[in-house]
Amino acid sequence: MRRIVIFNWVTADGYFAGPDGTLEWVVPDDEQAKAAVAGIPGFDTVLFGRVTYELFEGFWRHAVEDSPTALDPHRPGQRSRQHRAIAIWLNETTKFVFSRTLKFRHVEEFPPPPRTRPP
Repeated sequence: MRRIVIFNWVTADGYFAGPDGTLEWVVPDDEQAKAAVAGIPGFDTVLFGRVTYELFEGFWRHAVEDSPTALDPHRPGQRSRQHRAIAIWLNETTKFVFSRTLKFRHVEEFPPPPRTRPP
């Protein structure tokens, strides 16, 4: 059986997003980024909800370029080696997105739709 490990920014009262649904409340921290890079080799899959997936997708799809750094999503205009490493990993890893509204190509629904017997 596999384990689920959570690596999140969470407010002191247990919220992931701010009242407006954004992550603008997150205070950038170089040590957190270094810890994320050190930990990702131990993970092979990411579980996302739709909103978080859409936020992350906007970052990682464009972060991997011919540069040793990537834009820091928490510090506009700044770049970091750690965020490039995270982006590379996010591009390569398996992702499960829990959503009732997103439609993907080449992705299995989770949970899978019920199977019907042939007539």
